[in-house]
Amino acid sequence: MSSTPVVVMVVDELLRDVSTGGPVPEGRRLYQALSGLYTVVLIADTPTDDVWLAVNGFDQHQAVVTRLAEDPDDVAIRRIRQVERLRAQGAALEYLVDPDPGVVAAVIRTGVPCLLAVNPPYARPEFHPHFTEEIRPWDQLVAEIDQTKALRAADTRHLDIE
Repeated sequence: MSSTPVVVMVVDELLRDVSTGGPVPEGRRLYQALSGLYTVVLIADTPTDDVWLAVNGFDQHQAVVTRLAEDPDDVAIRRIRQVERLRAQGAALEYLVDPDPGVVAAVIRTGVPCLLAVNPPYARPEFHPHFTEEIRPWDQLVAEIDQTKALRAADTRHLDIE
C-alpha cells in the first residue's frame, strides 16, 4: 500500500445505485474530491466491473477489495474484516466512507475513523432496495410503553412516600 493516507469507499449505495445500476452523482463527486487528497481503495460486496467503474468516472483508486467466500453475511462484521485485511497489508487507513449507519457504528468501535455518507434515497432502512422487513413503529411504541409500565409496577420506591 501507498504511504499516502488511505480512504476506503464502499461501492454499493455510495458510488453505485443498486436499484438502477447507475452511478450516484453525489458519490462520484465525493470520490473525485477524496481521490485528489488520498489513496482511494474501494470495497465491492457485489461483483463490480472495472469497465463500469472507469466509464462512470471511478478511475482514480488504487485497488478494489471484493467480498471473499469466507466473509460473513452480516455487513458490519464483513466490513470490519475487510478493513482489517487492508490494515494488515500496511494501509495507513484514514477513513472508511460508508452509507450504512450500522456499519459505521461497528467499524468506529474498532478505532477506524469513519465518514457516514447518507444519500436521501437511502437515509432510512425501508428506503433501501433490498429492505424486506415490515416496519411496525406502533408495535414498538406499545412494547416500550408496556415495558415501562412493568418496570414501574415492580419499583416499590414510590410506595414508601407518606
